Amino acid sequence: MPFLVGRYFPKSLRLIGTHLDAFSQNQFEIQVRGAKWDMDMIIKRRLERMTRDNRVPLVDRRRKNDEDTFYIKAVGKTDVCLSTGLEYSRSIEFRKNVEVLTGLYSADDIFEAIRSLQPITPRHTGKSQNTDDGLKTSSGGLFSTFWSTCHIAYQALTVEEFRHEFKELCPNFLHVGVDDLDDDTFATKTSQAANRILSSKSISEAHCFSKQGIPGHCRADMWDLMIQSDFTIDSRQNALEHCCFLKAQVARYELLTDHMIISDSEDCKADDNYFVFEDLVQDILLLWSRDEWHLKNSPNAHPTFFDAWIETEIKNKMKGKWSLPVKSYPPNGIFPFSGISSYAMLVTFIRAELETAYMMFRELYAKYFFKLHTISTYSDGIMTLAVTFESFLKQLDPLLFLHLTHEIGCPPITYAFRWLMFGFVGVLDVEQVLLLWDRILGFDRMEILSAVGASIFLFRKERLMEAKTEKDVERALMDLAND
Repeated sequence: MPFLVGRYFPKSLRLIGTHLDAFSQNQFEIQVRGAKWDMDMIIKRRLERMTRDNRVPLVDRRRKNDEDTFYIKAVGKTDVCLSTGLEYSRSIEFRKNVEVLTGLYSADDIFEAIRSLQPITPRHTGKSQNTDDGLKTSSGGLFSTFWSTCHIAYQALTVEEFRHEFKELCPNFLHVGVDDLDDDTFATKTSQAANRILSSKSISEAHCFSKQGIPGHCRADMWDLMIQSDFTIDSRQNALEHCCFLKAQVARYELLTDHMIISDSEDCKADDNYFVFEDLVQDILLLWSRDEWHLKNSPNAHPTFFDAWIETEIKNKMKGKWSLPVKSYPPNGIFPFSGISSYAMLVTFIRAELETAYMMFRELYAKYFFKLHTISTYSDGIMTLAVTFESFLKQLDPLLFLHLTHEIGCPPITYAFRWLMFGFVGVLDVEQVLLLWDRILGFDRMEILSAVGASIFLFRKERLMEAKTEKDVERALMDLAND
C-alpha cells in the first residue's frame, strides 16, 4: 500500500455523524436505531421459524449417556473432548432428522440494512473545518457522498489524512513479510527486538513494533500482550480453568445455536488453508456461545434475554427440573451469523491449543470483531469502513469507480463488503492476513481494512477496466490469495 500511508494517533473517539448539526445528528441516530431494530426483528423472526419448523428446542439438557461421551480419561484426570461428544450432532443420521441450520443473519442482511440509510446533509455543508491536528477537511464530504452506495453521515478520512496518520506503513520503513525475506540482518534485529519487548511486557512498545509486522515465532505472545484485558500471574492456567467450566456447560446442555455453529464451521472444508482446523474452529465458537464474560465486555451482547418469548420458552422447558445457568440466550448474549467461523479461523494459525486459542479469540472479538458485523455508530465499525473504502477508491481512481458503478452497474463495495466484514480471512493468503492484522493491532484502528480493499481494486485495475459484465468483474477479483 505505498499510496496509502500515514502517522499513528491514539484511538479515534470520533463517532459517526458528529460533524452534523444537532437536528441532523438526531435524525441520523434515529435511522441507525431503526436499522438496528430491523436487524433484531430479522433475527427474531428467523429464530421463531427455526424453533417452529425444526425439532430442535432452544435449549435442552443432554441425556446422561450423551453427556458421558464428552468425557475422556487422560493421564490421571478426566477432560472434556467437545469433538468426540458432538460426533452424533454431525452425523448423517442426525442430519436426516434436522434441517441444516445456518446463522440468523448474513453479510447481505447487514449490507442491505446499511444501504437503507438515507442521505443526511449537514446544514453547514460546504464549509471548511479544522481538525484537532490542524488538517482542513470539507464538512461537505465530497468524496464520501458523491456516487456513494452507502449513504452514511460520516466524514471519512481522505487519502492524504490516511497517509499522515499511518505513515509507518510507508515502504520507506522496513516491514516484516517483505524486507526480512531478503535481509537476514533485519530479520535478526527484528527477532531480537521482539524478544526484548516480550521480556519487558511493554504494551506501548508492542503496539509500536507491530506497525511493521511481527515475526511468526513470536506473534502469539505479542498479540496476547496487546489485547489482554485481564491481567493474571499465570494466563495459561487461567485459560485452562475458565475453559474447563465452559466445556462442562457444552457437555451438560445443548443449544439451538450449537447447530448453527457446527454448520458454519464446516465451511472450513472448502478452504485448503483452514480445513484441518474445522474441529478447533467449532470448539472455539461453542465455548464463545457459553461465555457470559461477553455480557459485560462485548458491547453488542444482549445483557438480558433477547425477547420475552425466548425466556418463556426456556422456563417452560426447564419446568423446575434442572437449573440452566444462563442470564441471556445464548449465554454470551450474541447470536451466531453466517460466516462467524471466519473470525475463529484467524486465531487457529496462531494458537493450536483450544484454551489459549479461545482466550485470544474472545479478546479479539470484544475489541475488534464485533464491530465488523454490528450496525453501530463506532468510528471504525463496518458502516464507516464501507464509506471509507468508497471514499479512498473514488479519490485514488474516480474513472475506475465510475466504470464499475455506472457503466457496468457493479458498485465496488458490493464485492468489498464481505472482505471488510470478515477481515480478509479466506480472501488473502493466510500469512498476508496475519500481517494485516499485525498492523491493525499495532495501530489499534481498522481503517487499514478499507485501505487494503481499495488497494486490491487498484492492483486489478487493468482487468477491471476491461470488464463489461458482472461476471467479468467477478473473474477479475478471483484468486487474490495467489498474488
